[in-house]
Amino acid sequence: MAPGLIVQAAYQHSGVARSLVHDLKYRGLASRAAVLGPPMAALLPDSATALVPVPRALNRRIRFGVDPALELSRVLSRITGLPTDRRLRAPAWRSHHAGKARDRRLPVRFSARPGCRPGSVIVDDVITTGGTISAARVALSDRVVGAVVATSAGVE
Repeated sequence: MAPGLIVQAAYQHSGVARSLVHDLKYRGLASRAAVLGPPMAALLPDSATALVPVPRALNRRIRFGVDPALELSRVLSRITGLPTDRRLRAPAWRSHHAGKARDRRLPVRFSARPGCRPGSVIVDDVITTGGTISAARVALSDRVVGAVVATSAGVE
């Protein structure tokens, strides 16, 4: 996972919550973020100063028509007044890794514009192995105070 980083999940990745994330992620239904966002907002650390969404690779944004973490971050921003900081950059292409065994997944890598604010919180839709959040944290440096996700699929 992301050693030393507290990651809060609003829901377990099952039932209705799983369906909402699936609709957001694979059906492009951005309105689902409005349902998932409020419980996530309650989990933000008091020291949060900015929301940094984990970006989706360009090929997946084009295919599915939505960037789930960005949509969630926008909802959180409206609720809390915290700014959404699109500091992370994803690669143009990324292979599908959901459902693959951990040893068959390619490593996730992000680049970041400099100047990450102290107190930044990483925002994502789901956490499984923690690899994506860890890669985001590495790219952002030590100014990240936590991460919040809509669902957790049983991180080890």
